[in-house]
Amino acid sequence: MRRKNLLRACALSVLTALLLGSSSIAFAAEVPYPVSATIEVGGEIIDMAVDETSGTVYVLKGQSQVMPTTYSLVVINGTTVTATIPIDGTARRIGVDSGDHTVYVTTGDKVVVIKGTSVTNTVPVGWGAHNVAVDSSTHTAYVAQIDGASVALINGGSVTSTVPTGPFPSDLVVDSMTHTAYVLVEAGTGGGGWVYSAIQPIVNGIPTQEVWGALPTIGPLAFDPVENRLLFWNMENVAEYKDGKVTQFPDFFPNSDRARMLTYDAETRTFFFAKSLGGNESGYELTAERDGRFESLGKFTLGRGRMVVDTVHDKVLLEQLDKVIVMDSKWPDPKAPQGRDADGFADVLARDGAGNLWMYPGNGTGGWLPQRQVGTGWNVMSELTVPGDFNGDGFSDVLARDAVGYLWMYPGDGTGGWLPRVRVGSGWNAMSALTGPGDFNGDGFADLLARDGAGNLWMYPGNGKGGWLPQVQVGCGWNAMSELTGPGDFNGDSYADLLARDGAGNLWMYPGNGKGGWLPQVRVGSGWNAMSPVL
Repeated sequence: MRRKNLLRACALSVLTALLLGSSSIAFAAEVPYPVSATIEVGGEIIDMAVDETSGTVYVLKGQSQVMPTTYSLVVINGTTVTATIPIDGTARRIGVDSGDHTVYVTTGDKVVVIKGTSVTNTVPVGWGAHNVAVDSSTHTAYVAQIDGASVALINGGSVTSTVPTGPFPSDLVVDSMTHTAYVLVEAGTGGGGWVYSAIQPIVNGIPTQEVWGALPTIGPLAFDPVENRLLFWNMENVAEYKDGKVTQFPDFFPNSDRARMLTYDAETRTFFFAKSLGGNESGYELTAERDGRFESLGKFTLGRGRMVVDTVHDKVLLEQLDKVIVMDSKWPDPKAPQGRDADGFADVLARDGAGNLWMYPGNGTGGWLPQRQVGTGWNVMSELTVPGDFNGDGFSDVLARDAVGYLWMYPGDGTGGWLPRVRVGSGWNAMSALTGPGDFNGDGFADLLARDGAGNLWMYPGNGKGGWLPQVQVGCGWNAMSELTGPGDFNGDSYADLLARDGAGNLWMYPGNGKGGWLPQVRVGSGWNAMSPVL
């Protein structure tokens, strides 16, 4: 249901939350993941990785037509190969720092460092460098050294430390929020010849005493930052590690005894896995699972089974021997009708110095009901704002930017709690201010206003489903303002407005015209430079 005016009601310390009424959302059915392009790379694909903030895809390939085999890194932007970079040595895996756009390629006893389209450094690591993962917050690369039973940490162009692990550290992933690396190591051989594996966490470069396992045949690791869990394939199924406990997903792979997980899209909470066709057919059927729904993506001949998700361009890219299959990721997200909120009155959310988030429920008469804590750890967010109902379920949501520049939507559940968060953007650390005025362009959906480093003001219109329509510049010279906030409808004309404080402490109202533009500004106060922040 559209709401003509989705306006923020009030604020305390950081942001507000207006709990709205019920809504039913209907989505048109469509076929997910249609193939949109095929990219020839001219060699066997060894590994693939994606820069999560730029959407650039990196493909590591080997050409065995010549002796010895030559290796190179193919750079793909959108569906176009934009560069091919020669790699000296036997290339193995790729890691990408999505914070500063640095690429690390392991090659035997060294790591090749690439910025843009040039090799900028070669870091000797020794001990059989294999897999590599990067903490994009600290810009630290973790390199698994198979022969040395250790992980080398690279920062600032050199190895800063070497951390001992269990034997044969093969796969690893990094949680950039808690600066924890999870390393897959061997834990011995059990009955029936199964190789048992374990996970060795490394926190802030220090190995913990906790080595959990042993589990038979742990496959590729993936980290889900939305639910803070480690995911992996285990004995023809998928399992998770969270809060010190391993849980296996029941009946995850339907009608298949030869399935394995390829990758996981944390933004849409979608698993991708391949299962052998069996019988007289060769190859694999690729399947996506989301919210208990399974969709076939087609039958493919796979080599190493590499797959990446490009959330910037809404693409899924799959390796098929010597070419990359590009699929559009537009799976609809049906939602059940939501009930009404708890009391229908405007409430306030406030973050304290320890990062705890509190809800102050309004009583509908200008007073308060008892406060209650609704979150912890929110001090990792550099910006918080409430645009209104951003995902169209009838309840007010929160948008939060983390240190890496990811923008997250925290959907409200209408009772002062949260549904699972969803990443709705990247690269937002380029913006110096964010505020959610409500429905600024008059289409019935909540929008976001953002000021860039040059002082330009941009409107990012919401599409009413938790995503965006094309951005529009709505002003320039806004770096003269020390504070911006969207109060909702401040002048009573039913259109969302903006309040801004200038360097002299004057407070200005910029009335919205209901069409994404402005009416003449009006000064509504002075002496506001004594207040920080202005909300």
